Amino acid sequence: MSVGDWCAKIWMDDLRTPLVKTRYHASYLSDGCFSPTRVGVFFLTRKDGWLDVWDYYYRQNEIAFSHKVSDAPLTCIKVSYVGSGNQIVGGKYAAIGDQDGTVTIL
Repeated sequence: MSVGDWCAKIWMDDLRTPLVKTRYHASYLSDGCFSPTRVGVFFLTRKDGWLDVWDYYYRQNEIAFSHKVSDAPLTCIKVSYVGSGNQIVGGKYAAIGDQDGTVTIL
């Protein structure tokens, strides 16, 4: 996944064009990550303080869920998980950091 400017793109090694490209957002995107437990779900943080959740298998061209996290610009996101063999446990919590140094746990 590449996150930059106003959209995110999901790439595949064999292709020269992105497999998935989100629509352009009104605010600059700052970070993104995949869900460790659900295929097709990824999270994007925006500079306007919103978190977007995309579920490619539910809605391919629309945001599935948005949440206002902070009034400050969001800078990073990390979803918790522990991998053991073929089993992934976790994915219940996301830590989201903003430009003021605040970390919000969702």
